[in-house]
Amino acid sequence: MNTEKLLDAERRFLERYPGGFQHPDMQEIYKKHRIVKVTGQAQAWFPPDGFEQPEKVVEHFTKLVGQSSMVSIFEKAKFRDFLKGITAEEKDLIAEALRQMLHDDAAAGFALLAGLLGHYKMAKWPLLTALPYYYRPNEELLVKPTTVRTIQAYYELEGPAYRPTPDYAFYRSYRDQILAMKPLLKGIQAENAGFSGFLMMGAGEWGDI
Repeated sequence: MNTEKLLDAERRFLERYPGGFQHPDMQEIYKKHRIVKVTGQAQAWFPPDGFEQPEKVVEHFTKLVGQSSMVSIFEKAKFRDFLKGITAEEKDLIAEALRQMLHDDAAAGFALLAGLLGHYKMAKWPLLTALPYYYRPNEELLVKPTTVRTIQAYYELEGPAYRPTPDYAFYRSYRDQILAMKPLLKGIQAENAGFSGFLMMGAGEWGDI
């Protein structure tokens, strides 16, 4: 990690937005993403004992992805149509994968979901990481390809390079590096999508968080 670039990004951000994410302009941007609302829904829909009805789990999963401002409209539509056409057995697998991802073995759940979606060429990073992020926005990440590639390159992060095919080893490495950056900056207080947005701004990219 290039700490000098990170600290410089903080300095420039706070010069432009005194108060950081409490600045009115940043608050307006933040409100558009409705993170608090969608997080509340994720936590209400997917508690540890909330996976006994796979049909309902898949319905809620569809709604949650549909409400995310960080998943593209194209991906939302394809994902919605895909979930409408899967079998009851596949819904069981999705429900079990999500249960494991959130409440048991995250790596195993990720692999199970990635395998099922990959069979239909639907294994996209935002689709796989949306629910964990909204369920725990200060611990998990919603992975967007452009965001990850930009942050890795600009801040010279170590670890495996981004790959289009989702895998948990990369996710864990990248997430842990992002979480390690946050305590270094006293003026940037944000959940992980907001923090990723700050990193993109610091790298000179303003349109994709």
